[in-house]
Amino acid sequence: MKKKLYVISLSLLSLTSYSQVTETDAADFLEAYFSPIPNTLSAGLNNGWYNTAQPHKLGGFDITVTLNTISFPETELTFDPNSINNFSSSSNATPTIFGSGNGSNIDYNGFNFEMPNQENKKVKLVPIPMMNAGIGLVKKTELDVRYIPEVKGDFGFAGKGSIQLWGIGVKHDLLQWVPAVGNVIPMGLSLQVGHTSLNTKFDINAAGAKQDVELDVSSTTINLIASKKVLIITAHASIGYN
Repeated sequence: MKKKLYVISLSLLSLTSYSQVTETDAADFLEAYFSPIPNTLSAGLNNGWYNTAQPHKLGGFDITVTLNTISFPETELTFDPNSINNFSSSSNATPTIFGSGNGSNIDYNGFNFEMPNQENKKVKLVPIPMMNAGIGLVKKTELDVRYIPEVKGDFGFAGKGSIQLWGIGVKHDLLQWVPAVGNVIPMGLSLQVGHTSLNTKFDINAAGAKQDVELDVSSTTINLIASKKVLIITAHASIGYN
């Protein structure tokens, strides 16, 4: 993985020799440029796993299609090259992969290069469609899966490419183990765990050349969910870890 980061970083920076930049420096710079992906996109992938704390009964199931909309804050649209060791610039902000505008002129240990200009509109929202399915197992446990097949197209911010997504999760009723409490409290309380993997391949234009980029983003969430159904409306709340 480090070698791939190294090669992509060198292509992105348009340096003339592989020996002119260290692997650590290249990885640090690449991390800053792609920072919206691990910082925001991976967290957004954890959405949409549940709308109730009640697992399906044994054999019960549902299939739904959801559209998770991931929002990128302004702080994720630029990064400061001066904050990275051995890099300096007269500008304290240059676009990340989802940002827009002119790229900054940057110096790396005496070697000067220009970041790519990204004239497209900055990306604040990325919609990710998902197909979700859940089935009830024994002991008030529900198995959940999510999937989208490989989708190819023009993604604007990153050029032409493809995305593919899969995920698996489990939801388990907790009140069944404390019947004295469960019989008194008219609500559902469950523990939910989910893992999502997003695989992407796309082209970016860096330094006047098309570069092939592959990024695999994985995210895991663990939640304690409480819900209460009144007529046809179910209210739910949760606290968890991403």
